[in-house]
Amino acid sequence: MAPTVNERFNNLQGQIITLTNRLAELEEFHSGTRNIHHRLRDLEDDVGNLADRLSELGDRTAHAATSSQMQINRLAKLVSRFETGTHDVGPQASATRQSAP
Repeated sequence: MAPTVNERFNNLQGQIITLTNRLAELEEFHSGTRNIHHRLRDLEDDVGNLADRLSELGDRTAHAATSSQMQINRLAKLVSRFETGTHDVGPQASATRQSAP
């Protein structure tokens, strides 16, 4: 026996409800995907900013290391002069050295 018009209508109505529910699920999934995409883009920006800050920190660290090395070198020269007895500084020191026998 062939389905009646009423049965076919009910069947179609059930399919429409199923498809409508599935469409709502897909829209929700799409919305979530879009949110994830935006969050990933924000994370990419954050990572880029962090990389810039790390690079800047590396530059500042290199500068500080260079400055520290220069100070160490100056201190080493002063220590060497002190150890060799040439630690006098200024006009009196040069006068003292010149008058020394």
